[in-house]
Amino acid sequence: MKNRDVISAAVGIAAAFVLCMGAPSMSVKADTPLNGWYEENGAKYWYENGVRQGTEGRGKEIYDPGSDAWYWLDAADNGKMAVSKDVYQESNGGKWVRYDENGHMIKGWNTNDNGTYYFDLTTGAMYKGKVIIDGVSCVFDDNTGIGVDCKWLEFDGVKYWYEGGRRQGLEGRGKEIFDPASNAWYWLDAIDGGKMAVNKDVYQESDGGKWVRYDANGHMVKGENCKDNAWYRFDEVTGA
Repeated sequence: MKNRDVISAAVGIAAAFVLCMGAPSMSVKADTPLNGWYEENGAKYWYENGVRQGTEGRGKEIYDPGSDAWYWLDAADNGKMAVSKDVYQESNGGKWVRYDENGHMIKGWNTNDNGTYYFDLTTGAMYKGKVIIDGVSCVFDDNTGIGVDCKWLEFDGVKYWYEGGRRQGLEGRGKEIFDPASNAWYWLDAIDGGKMAVNKDVYQESDGGKWVRYDANGHMVKGENCKDNAWYRFDEVTGA
């Protein structure tokens, strides 16, 4: 009987100890870091003081000094780190930002299947409309932020050609481009800020070097052409 009494007493002491100390908390797994990332089922979550973040409202924007990058914790996914996603942020007066496949906020130029975009180097805000980037005129859709691509834009009666949101023909002497919409070749003149050349003879390095002519519509002339009462003939293919 003495052994049974000893065992009963030990059990009673253990139960009293548990009641006194309280049951261990199950809100955070034992291997969850007090602060930082925790991966569960292939998804990453951010903890601060042992509490998962980004579960309230729409979510939470956080900065991780370990990777020197900003992230979005998506409340729609219980605080999961957002990847390959555009998100509207209330910070900086309201902005659209993008997170890449690693969850990092994108800054600078970025291209996906929809087109080319530019995100502010400091805030990550998506650029829209007409802006100047590194001294170059750039134009992005006012709604989607997609850069104007392979299209003419006219400013003050002058036409300029844009690709990937950027004005072309600013480097070197200029740039020769083909516009499938008009089935014609054009010259973008660097000395005029990339302006479409009209009524002008230009020396091209293409096709081994050639002199070509652009008419009043900016089209490369091919075949017979009269200028200043003199007749010229330009190659039907190369325009030489």
